[in-house]
Order: sequence, then structure tokens, then C-alpha cells
Amino acid sequence: MDHLDSVKIKFTISQETNLDPQNLKETIVEVLTNSGYKVIRVTDSMIMFDDTGDNRWSLRGEKGFKMMQEGQFEILTSEKGATIQLTYYFDVFFEIILLSICLLGAIFGALPALIVGFTLLIQFLLKINIIKGVVNEMLLDILC
Repeated sequence: MDHLDSVKIKFTISQETNLDPQNLKETIVEVLTNSGYKVIRVTDSMIMFDDTGDNRWSLRGEKGFKMMQEGQFEILTSEKGATIQLTYYFDVFFEIILLSICLLGAIFGALPALIVGFTLLIQFLLKINIIKGVVNEMLLDILC
């Protein structure tokens, strides 16, 4: 669904380090692979990944709730050391559709639709918060 890229929320986080960029790149690939992600492309300064690894469908439960859908690590070097920048995305297309349906139902007087809409909204906000925590843990795994 590449035509729906405009319905993604983009997040970026960065961290400075004194680690060697080559070792850093190898560590990032290892952490991504061990976490169930598929590494799509690796260059000298960038690693692209998504959640279409070998166990994609088995991860749709609790662990799938805690996975980024796609992203990229950039390794930026300077005299002081290196900076890891992680950019990752959430596809919000289906959440927007479901919340719109619930809103329409609520407009036409269906209270259960409003309750379901609030539940979906809370779940979505919770997922964003949980994945931010997972991203921070992943950066710690890479840097330690």
C-alpha cells in the first residue's frame, strides 16, 4: 500500500555514541534481526528495516503490538564520535477508518459506536507509547 504513505506518522529519535561506526552497524543489524525485523537495505551510513521478517504472522499478538512497522537507522559521524538516528513510522490508515465509522455511528445516535471509538483511540495511543519504550530499549541494546 505504497500509495497510503501519507497516512503514516513519523517519529525520530537520536543518540550520540563513541562506538566505532562499523561495529555499530553490525550491532544494529543483529539487534533488528533478533527482534524479528527484516533488514531491507544496508549502506555505509543507513540501515532500512520493516516488520516483514520470517515470523511476521506469529508476532501479530502481544509482540506484534510492540513492533515498529518500518524505519531506518542512520549513522552520522563527526569528530566527536557518531550519532545514531532512528526514524520509524506508524501506519494509521485503518485507525482513521475505524474511528471515522465510530464517529459516524455516534453522530447518528449509536452510543456503543462512541464507546468503541474511545476504546480504539485509547488502544492506539497506548500502542504509540509502548513502541516508544521499545525503541528506547532497542537503542540501549545497541549502545551497550
